[in-house]
Amino acid sequence: MFNITTHEKAKEFLSSFLNIASEKIDDYIFNNAKDYDVDNFLETYNIALQKIHIENMQLIVQHVTTNDDKCSSLEKFGLLNLQQSLTMETMLKKYLERFNIHFDISNKWMFCNGTKIDIPYKSDDINLPSDSQKHRICRVAHKIYYDYQISGFFSMENETDYGGRVHERPEFLHNLKELFKSSLIEDTWKKSVKPYLITFKASLDSFAWFSFYGKKYEYEDDYLRKDELVKWLINKALYVIWDMYHYDSSPEIFAYMKPEVIIPPSDFLNIKPISI
Repeated sequence: MFNITTHEKAKEFLSSFLNIASEKIDDYIFNNAKDYDVDNFLETYNIALQKIHIENMQLIVQHVTTNDDKCSSLEKFGLLNLQQSLTMETMLKKYLERFNIHFDISNKWMFCNGTKIDIPYKSDDINLPSDSQKHRICRVAHKIYYDYQISGFFSMENETDYGGRVHERPEFLHNLKELFKSSLIEDTWKKSVKPYLITFKASLDSFAWFSFYGKKYEYEDDYLRKDELVKWLINKALYVIWDMYHYDSSPEIFAYMKPEVIIPPSDFLNIKPISI
C-alpha cells in the first residue's frame, strides 16, 4: 500500500516495501540534511530494483471536494470526472441548471439562458489575451476536454493550502465565472456547501502516466521494466520523510487518474469534514 499522506505513513511504506528497518531510514534522512538521492539510498542499503514487485500495489490518494448533502451524492455515484459530473444527475449539474447553464459534451456545446455557445478545445486559444472571449471559452473547454480527470494528492501540507481553492468550490466554477463575468456562480456555491477530504485507494493502472513521469517517452521507455516507476515511489516517500524531518512541512505531490477512471464508493477509505 503506497501511502505517503504523512511522514509516518511514508516511513511505514518504505520499511515494508523495501524490507528494511525504519531506523535505517531515519539514519539516512538524518545524515543527508542538505538533500537526498534515491540511487545513493538504494546503494547504501544494497537494495536491488529487480527484486521489488509492484503488481498488486494500491495507492492512497486524498481528494478535496465540497457539497451540500453531507456527501450522500458521493456515496451514491462515487468520484466522477468532470464530463460525467456535467452529464449525470449530480449536484454540479443540478446547480448549474439553476443558472440556466447546460452542457452537450459530445457535440461540444453549452447553453446559457437558451443561447448556444460552441466550446471546441483549441489549445492555441489559451495564448490569446486573458480578457478575450475566445480565451475564456478555451479555459472552459480545456477543463472539459483536456483536464477533466479526477485528481488529488499523494501528499499535501493541509486541506486548504492548494492554490486552486478546491475546498471552496470546483475549479470549473471559476472558469464559468470568468466566462460570464459573474461572481454569483462561484459565490452562491461557496455559501451553500461544506468541504470534505475523501481518502481513497486505487490500483497503479488507474493513474495517468503523468502522475509519475515528466515526459511521455520516459513512461514508454519504462513500460516493461518499471524501474523508474519504482524509483519514483521510493523517491516521493523519502521526500515526504525528509521534508518533514528537516523543514517540518509536507510537499505537494499531485495524483492524476486516467480520464475514464471513476472511484466507486467501495474504494473510499475515509470521508472527513474539513475545518476552516
